[in-house]
Amino acid sequence: MKSKRLLMTAAAAFVLAVAPSYAQDQTAPSETAARPSTEASEAAAKTPQDITLELNKLEPSSKGCRAYLVVSNSGDTTFDTYNLELFVFHTDGVIGNHFSLNVAPLRPAKRTVKIFDLKGAKCEDIGSFFVNDVLECHAEAGAVDNCLARLKLNTLSKVELSK
Repeated sequence: MKSKRLLMTAAAAFVLAVAPSYAQDQTAPSETAARPSTEASEAAAKTPQDITLELNKLEPSSKGCRAYLVVSNSGDTTFDTYNLELFVFHTDGVIGNHFSLNVAPLRPAKRTVKIFDLKGAKCEDIGSFFVNDVLECHAEAGAVDNCLARLKLNTLSKVELSK
């Protein structure tokens, strides 16, 4: 009987001695599981941020109508190519022009102004610009996905800018 009691006491002592370390081991996987989410956050922070395209103004020029675009890169990624496919709609809704425009290079955390002329167009006939697609979007590390989805638009003119 004494040996059974001794054995039970020894077993209880063992359980009490091992239980705290076992409990700590059980929390370790959840701490490890938290690491991928931290890594995911860091990866998300390294992905290219939004590009904002603002139609600032239109003015008549000797070639037609001159457009001023303000392009803001809010992230820390340099874009070597950011080629937009644009359509110009007249005030009556009919498509007037179709062209591509590369607004790169876009440096990190920087605003730039891009100027282009719409040959033969009268500014008063332009009703809207439509960004149909981002044809090419390359950063220093290579091609970037979802550039059209990341593109934010704004206008300070009476002419609409949409996608």
